[in-house]
Amino acid sequence: MLAAPAARTETATDSWDSLVEAGVQLRREARDLAALDKFQSANALAPRPRILTQIALAEQALGRWVAAEEHLQGALASQEDAWIRDHRVELEQALATIEQHLGLLTVETNAPDAELWIDGTRRGPLPLAAQRVASGSVRIEVRRPGGEPVERTVDVLAGTQLTEHVEFVAPAPAEAHGAAPPRSAPVAAPRDHRTRESSLTPAWVMLGGAGVLLAGAIAAQVIHETATAHYNDDALCFYGDLSRDERCGAYRGRAETAQTLAVLGYVGAGVLGGASVVLFVTLPSSPRTTGTTTTSVRSMGLEIRGEL
Repeated sequence: MLAAPAARTETATDSWDSLVEAGVQLRREARDLAALDKFQSANALAPRPRILTQIALAEQALGRWVAAEEHLQGALASQEDAWIRDHRVELEQALATIEQHLGLLTVETNAPDAELWIDGTRRGPLPLAAQRVASGSVRIEVRRPGGEPVERTVDVLAGTQLTEHVEFVAPAPAEAHGAAPPRSAPVAAPRDHRTRESSLTPAWVMLGGAGVLLAGAIAAQVIHETATAHYNDDALCFYGDLSRDERCGAYRGRAETAQTLAVLGYVGAGVLGGASVVLFVTLPSSPRTTGTTTTSVRSMGLEIRGEL
């Protein structure tokens, strides 16, 4: 009777360790989706801050930025875990990289019973606090009982907050008595997009350049970490009659060069990214009669207002 529980614990521990080891090996083989499945299975067996970190890093590699931020923040919140304490600096750097791919989105509506969906996932009844979303094109949907959903695609820039307004209007008198409302084509103020779109070209080019530099900086940082680990490995570089530099000096030089390139890449990406944001914000928009641009669509008693 005393031996049975111990055997079960050992089996569970062995299973957890084997899942983690398999996930790490899959990450080395760049099979991040399969690795994520292993880490999630290990977390289901025994949740630990360390495995949350592995889940977050796999999600980062897959571009699942929102989930990666949530899981890595959860791991860093642990103050007692020794492994987290030993790797906190590297993990905070990874979190900063993840946050560079995220923005905030707020959706407002005058309907008290509406729900918000983002990229096909239900976020909850409105009003909601600002939602963390991946930068780029985001599909939002506002659903209301008894009415057609309102769908819209918006562009969210990394590190910024965007507010979208969806307003429902009361039905016309004919609709109130059950008569079918006339369908009308979307009505929008005439706008000349050509001038603004051509002016946006330099901003997009700078933003693309910032992305390229950032990717290069991240790659250089990975090379730096790998070369540093090799240089500091006594089994590889510090044995026999030769010194560490005599055996592995090339790795030290590689690490220093990669670190320099990473710093330059981060700085360049920041400069180009900041300049593109300034251009996006300061470029003149199309003529308007008020301080915001409002596009109204009336169909089936529905009015949609979008404010940029």
